Amino acid sequence: CPFGGAHIKDFITANAHTLVLSADNVWWSFGLNSGGQLLRNNENLGLANANPEPEIVSQFVFGDSNQPFLDIESGSTADHSLVQTYRDFCTPGNYSIDRRSPCE
Repeated sequence: CPFGGAHIKDFITANAHTLVLSADNVWWSFGLNSGGQLLRNNENLGLANANPEPEIVSQFVFGDSNQPFLDIESGSTADHSLVQTYRDFCTPGNYSIDRRSPCE
């Protein structure tokens, strides 16, 4: 059973790929990965080969491995995906120049 047997909570379809959020808050992807739109680094990255089997999108591919996904979007006719990750804002008096570095 695809998606680890979990029900589908949300999904995004695009030109030639699909992203699925299962009820247990795990993202899955399948379709073409020619531009990395499946958000996974596999042997089909950059090729026009299909990835017909859904696979889990690791949240640890992005950022510094402690940024959980908040949202994933994709254009309906585009070969791209966008991941929004979370990072705490710095407390007053502290700052981060690029919002990725630790607060100073």
